[in-house]
Amino acid sequence: LLWSVLMMLGQASGTLSRFWLKLCCCAICLYFAGVLQVSGMRVYTSGDVEAVNGTDVRLKCTFHTSAPINANSLTISWSFRPLVPGREESVFHYQQKPYPPVEGIFRKRVAWAGDIMGRDASIIIRQVKFTYNGTYICQVKNPPDVHGTVGEIRLRVVTTAHIHFLGFLFPLPRRLCFQLFVGLFFRQQDYTKSTEPIYTKTWWRDGA
Repeated sequence: LLWSVLMMLGQASGTLSRFWLKLCCCAICLYFAGVLQVSGMRVYTSGDVEAVNGTDVRLKCTFHTSAPINANSLTISWSFRPLVPGREESVFHYQQKPYPPVEGIFRKRVAWAGDIMGRDASIIIRQVKFTYNGTYICQVKNPPDVHGTVGEIRLRVVTTAHIHFLGFLFPLPRRLCFQLFVGLFFRQQDYTKSTEPIYTKTWWRDGA
């Protein structure tokens, strides 16, 4: 249709040659292709996640779609790629309602924690095990938005939780960190003095 319109304009005006018409069509096609690519499905995840063995962990996945959300056709797929070489395993599927896995290592271990109208495709894995170490892939399709990025989360299951004390302090202002350390130092000094034994000197007099 676009080509027909341009040909009619070219014949009517007599100023556009066939070469320039083709060039204009190519430019317009490339423009719309770029618009479609930019406005496709985009999926966001938290990246690296650490969980203690035997606890529940939430794998957060959100998405942005340029098309209106259709609750009947939107699909969410979660898959798992282990650290050791092997095939990917299905973890979870959503289409109109949640479909947890009925077999495999994730059977009875995955729960839906998202909200499609809120553009949330998150899930919860219960009682994680060391065999759950690996990469989790979140893919969302909302026709006609079926092309775009996928989200990946690298899960690391550990024995005990790690407290990143320095990572907590560094985002704070330097002056506040200095005051915090000074306060802890003098508090420790006061505590040490308060716990030291008190010796009293007694004077003895002859004949007393």
